[in-house]
Amino acid sequence: MVTQGSNLPGSQELAAACETGFVQLIEIENPQLVAELRQSAPPGVSDVDVKVLALAIQQQLPLLSDDEPLREFAKTQGRTVSGSIGILIQARLEGAIPVLKPL
Repeated sequence: MVTQGSNLPGSQELAAACETGFVQLIEIENPQLVAELRQSAPPGVSDVDVKVLALAIQQQLPLLSDDEPLREFAKTQGRTVSGSIGILIQARLEGAIPVLKPL
C-alpha cells in the first residue's frame, strides 16, 4: 500500500480511503514485538513483512498475504493466514460475489 509519495500509483485512492475512514492507519504499539520477530524471521521475510505480522498479532487478526515466506513465518507465530484466493473463496461462499471463474 502506498503511504508516501503523492505521485505513486494508488496514492490518490489511498488518501481518499483514509479521508472517508474506509482505511485507517494503525501504529504498532509494541516495538519490542517487532524486534523479537525480526530476530527470529527466516530469510525471505523483509522488515516490512515483520511489521505486517506484528500488526496482525497486535490486532489479533489473521494475516492476509500471498508471500509464502511471510505466510510460513506467521504460522510459526500462531497466526491464521489467508491469501487472495482464500479471500475470493470466502467471499463467494458468503454470497458477496456471484461466481468465481478463470479469466
